[in-house]
Amino acid sequence: MRHYKIDLPLSVPSMFVPTYIQKMKDMNLWDELPESLQEKATTATQNWCGLDLTQEDLDSIPDEAWGDIATQLNIEWD
Repeated sequence: MRHYKIDLPLSVPSMFVPTYIQKMKDMNLWDELPESLQEKATTATQNWCGLDLTQEDLDSIPDEAWGDIATQLNIEWD
């Protein structure tokens, strides 16, 4: 299990979710995310609830993809 140096669950307001989805696509990482996480993010763009990322969500991202995401978004983790 990874240890993230961010508060979880991490709440992303719905207005920012499309920006993060596009950033993942621009980094060629969107397709590496688990389908369940892609669906959760896509659903968040269609409602006002936003996106709550949990430890389980982040742990489901493959290690190689997570390393790239963490570097790009300046997220510290062990």
